[in-house]
Amino acid sequence: MRKTKFYTGRRNGKKKEIEEIIRNYNRERDAAVASLNVETFKTWCRKWGNPYPEDDWIIEITMRKMMYHITSFSEEDRQSAKEWLESRGFSVDLGDSE
Repeated sequence: MRKTKFYTGRRNGKKKEIEEIIRNYNRERDAAVASLNVETFKTWCRKWGNPYPEDDWIIEITMRKMMYHITSFSEEDRQSAKEWLESRGFSVDLGDSE
């Protein structure tokens, strides 16, 4: 697996490199969430060192909440995520499972 270089917080004149890392992260995050595929999402999490729940159902809910809150998704996608959550008794609020 390819190791990703992370910014350490030092001001070293690598602003463009940092911005590119952020763009890549966001692009890959959006693709993983848009896939609505638990394994794709887990792969993205592992690549970037993000923890994820062991329960696949919680990951499904998490992906829909992310889709609702990430503004790069279309209004149609965001509305679809909201409807999916609400039809199953979940709130769109982050951290709120009911």
